[in-house]
Amino acid sequence: MRAESCRGGVENGQTIVPCVPIFTIKFGTMSNDTTQQVNELRAFFQDKTITKPVRLSPAETVVDVPRFLDSHFAMATHASDAKGADVFLQRIIKLRKAVEAGE
Repeated sequence: MRAESCRGGVENGQTIVPCVPIFTIKFGTMSNDTTQQVNELRAFFQDKTITKPVRLSPAETVVDVPRFLDSHFAMATHASDAKGADVFLQRIIKLRKAVEAGE
């Protein structure tokens, strides 16, 4: 699956420059291990309501946890390679550990 974004010029409602892709995102499929890990993390956060910022490290604070989870699960689920998915999974795991430590 591919998604493209393009930029074209418009003048008086008429396109003057054809739409040319400026970047392409390739979506892949998850491995079974990644799928299981994502499902476990989703289950953990499903019943949690976190309204306060959560500090992951001295340089990382998650202010909007639901938005963070939505975006990170989407990227972990649709990343085209395991390395790309792992970055987002590791941040979700870091959030889980911070939430568990705060409970």
